[in-house]
Amino acid sequence: MKANYFFSADLTSKKKFDYEDFIEIKNSLDLNEDFLDLCRLLSTSIEFSFNRHLEIYIEDKPFDSDITDYVEEFVHIIDSLIPGGWGDDSKIEWIIEVPEQTTIWYKENGVWKSVIKNHDRGILGEEEEWNNSIDDDYQYGYDSDFDDSY
Repeated sequence: MKANYFFSADLTSKKKFDYEDFIEIKNSLDLNEDFLDLCRLLSTSIEFSFNRHLEIYIEDKPFDSDITDYVEEFVHIIDSLIPGGWGDDSKIEWIIEVPEQTTIWYKENGVWKSVIKNHDRGILGEEEEWNNSIDDDYQYGYDSDFDDSY
């Protein structure tokens, strides 16, 4: 059975940590009972970067059911999972294939914000919407290509 729901995350910690802190945070994610599925997913994806920040990168992890409300609740507590929270430009996405909808939570100026996009993700082979307006001062091709006598 094909999954119709996907979770993505791109998170970077505000604070720097030492390796012992990294191991402790990773273990605490594994033990979180309130958001067990998502915390374990974060735990398996967390990395200790060269500049000592914690980073998580997850791309299109499939889920079998719609857990939009669960993900939204998770975003409200995600900063409490590590000391100092997650930095600006961190984001979480919940993708629903049918109907095509992506909810994006992103961190900006220390606050989680969200936006919902109702469009396709530009998968190769799918039709994409294009802006059909042509500026009168600019044409593509030669003048003969735009014969409007038809």
